Amino acid sequence: AAPFGCSKDDDGSSALMVGAAERVISPNITETYTDLDENNRWTGQLYNPAGGGGNEPFDDANGNGFFDAVWMANDTERPAQRVHDDLYVTAMVVEKGDTRVAFVGIDAFGWFHEDMERITQLPEYEALGIDQLIMGASHNHETPDVIGLYGPDEATPGWDPVYMAFVYDQTLSALTEAVGELEPA
Repeated sequence: AAPFGCSKDDDGSSALMVGAAERVISPNITETYTDLDENNRWTGQLYNPAGGGGNEPFDDANGNGFFDAVWMANDTERPAQRVHDDLYVTAMVVEKGDTRVAFVGIDAFGWFHEDMERITQLPEYEALGIDQLIMGASHNHETPDVIGLYGPDEATPGWDPVYMAFVYDQTLSALTEAVGELEPA
């Protein structure tokens, strides 16, 4: 008997098809700060790379005079200093008959329905023939702010549109590979 009650086709292959893929979505951290008080919080001014006067200095890598930090989720004033472990987006596509469902797990603090909708509205997504997309976030507190709540202060979101576009692209890339990898389960 076929596993999990799946019927076998005449050629002996399973009627259930599965494909999977993953992509790294770790941010590129180019600007860091000097944690003078060693509290893992940045106390500085966004337009003052040199610091001073009780403000912690930051490395202005691109020379624009602004702290272009990767702001961490779960609290304000927490710019990332480095990547300790990579973050991933993982896709699994399951197909049976005319139905194709995709499951996506993302290493992120949260993930809004609107973000999923942005992916499903891309022409490349429509070409994948996915009938249903189900996404979930790991709720990892050591990831970039993807929901816009945590930045340099309570009034400034840490959400970065460039990083979000990268995550959307990587998600679509993983889904595309997973569809291309569909094989009998």
